[in-house]
Amino acid sequence: YGAAEGLLTDVVLLVFYQAIASGRDAELSDVTEDILEEGYPVRRELKQFSKADYHHAERVSSLAAKCAALVEADEKLCAAAGFYYRIGILEGGSITENGVRIAQRECFPEAVIRIISEYNGERALPSSTESAIVHMVDGLVKKLELFDENTMSSDWNQDMVIYQTLNDFS
Repeated sequence: YGAAEGLLTDVVLLVFYQAIASGRDAELSDVTEDILEEGYPVRRELKQFSKADYHHAERVSSLAAKCAALVEADEKLCAAAGFYYRIGILEGGSITENGVRIAQRECFPEAVIRIISEYNGERALPSSTESAIVHMVDGLVKKLELFDENTMSSDWNQDMVIYQTLNDFS
């Protein structure tokens, strides 16, 4: 009788756990989508702060999501973390500390906060595939923004910058 009761309890708990876990995953997905919307307050604040930084964030977000799709990583996470990777610039000083503080204040998902905390490998190296993608894409976009149109006009030059960046960050 006790074994049957224990088994029944385990089955009920398993069903409830799966329902709760799927609800949590859906909520995290919704939050990630919300912080990527054009009207999100921190996004608007970055746009008002610096058009150049805003466009950099958009490029990193877009490229990181595309890279994530290629390696079957979490695209939404890469898009959100890519956009907010350098959000600490809004407050000056340490980009990493300020970025984490802003992300926590705005109740960003923990995975996004973790990636922001690994900014540029200053305090910790990337700890996930998504973090590594964002880290490398940010480095690549920084390099591409430094070159002029003539330098980047050939496919060969573009490929070399990409390969060099991958080597630097691997």
